[in-house]
Amino acid sequence: MKALVAVELRSVNSPCSGIFRRLKNPGDEIGYGEPVAEILHPLEGYVMEELHAPCDGILFFAHSAPLINEHTLAFRIIGRLHG
Repeated sequence: MKALVAVELRSVNSPCSGIFRRLKNPGDEIGYGEPVAEILHPLEGYVMEELHAPCDGILFFAHSAPLINEHTLAFRIIGRLHG
């Protein structure tokens, strides 16, 4: 008999508006704290924020537009619950 593995769907939202540079793609396996995207200043080009994975898992959805607004969904992650 197989053991059931609990999963959860975690969201990562953008903390600010700017140019969205995705570092990981849907289907990629990621680890806790790993950088998954950067948000760049639209005029000067420096990194304003770096988005990190909140858990271990697989990227299920990734924002694809070059611009992102504050509080916009950037990623969805299928994460494993360790128990």
